[in-house]
Amino acid sequence: MASMVVIENGDLLAAEIFWRDHYSFFKEYGYTLRRRYEPDWSASWIDGSKKIYDCEDGIFPLVSAVFERVFSPGLISMQRAFLIDATRSDGTYVMLKKLDVTDPATANELAIGQLFSSPELITDSRNHCVPILDVIQPKNGSNFAFIVMPLLFPSDLAPFETIGEVVEYMRQILEGVQYMHQLNVTHADCKWNNILGDLSPLYRHPPHPFVGKIENPLSGLTQPGSPISSDQV
Repeated sequence: MASMVVIENGDLLAAEIFWRDHYSFFKEYGYTLRRRYEPDWSASWIDGSKKIYDCEDGIFPLVSAVFERVFSPGLISMQRAFLIDATRSDGTYVMLKKLDVTDPATANELAIGQLFSSPELITDSRNHCVPILDVIQPKNGSNFAFIVMPLLFPSDLAPFETIGEVVEYMRQILEGVQYMHQLNVTHADCKWNNILGDLSPLYRHPPHPFVGKIENPLSGLTQPGSPISSDQV
């Protein structure tokens, strides 16, 4: 398929070019995108010494399409095109989300996210909403702003090992939704793939944000109290 040919030839997908063009912009704010999005990037598999599937810089947002060999041009160009992972200047892994400031829904999304990230609410143990760590305003001539969030993962990526973990998982979900309702905010899309978890207490190195392939797990380490977050943004 045409999209896969583009990838194997060492080129970016159309949706990725946006991020490459913002690489230096994010660096000015203290956020570094992966090597794949550096302006001078050259694919590490082009010389034939490696296969694309073995190269970290061969991982793109719709990674499941490559690793499961399930390809769809529409999905490749659209899925997760509004999200990208980055490393903050202090070494913290984060996720950036692109928001169109001309879209009326954006103002509402930002207002709700910043409400639950406010000093008054962020320390409340009942608040399980994904916090907004930073807001990057649009560059000159652009309509896109960016919110910075912690790098979280699907909550089923680390399997449950005890009944207590399952009970704590459900307790946090219900507590978080109830807390939102008490502040007259509805999630409106509370489903399995919008419930994310902080896996940092469980692994020496976090899973890749677009692969879900876990490496170097801390053998035997489980923490039933590890927080989960309900992605309301």
